[in-house]
Amino acid sequence: MNDRVLPEPEPDVQVAVAQEVERLLANDAQLSHGSMYHDIIRVVDMAILDVLMEHTRYHQTRAAKILGVSRNTLRTKLELYFGDRYIRKNATACGEKETDKVSSGV
Repeated sequence: MNDRVLPEPEPDVQVAVAQEVERLLANDAQLSHGSMYHDIIRVVDMAILDVLMEHTRYHQTRAAKILGVSRNTLRTKLELYFGDRYIRKNATACGEKETDKVSSGV
């Protein structure tokens, strides 16, 4: 088990998450689906991944290492939340042109 002590979250982050919880609680249809936890995790995951991919210049291996997950786990989440948005940007960031991908059949 990990005995590392986590720092306290920034108050702004706690406020933003609390506001999202309140918004979801106000939606009765949302409560009946029983998916509030997953909906909030999705919002937080998307924000983290979006900022992290920009920070690492779309380098999936570096982003995965920062997160402490495997590259496959990161890639699965990226595809789930963003489709191929970061897959294309990754190739473009590495110098591959969009036309190169089409002509090579990638």
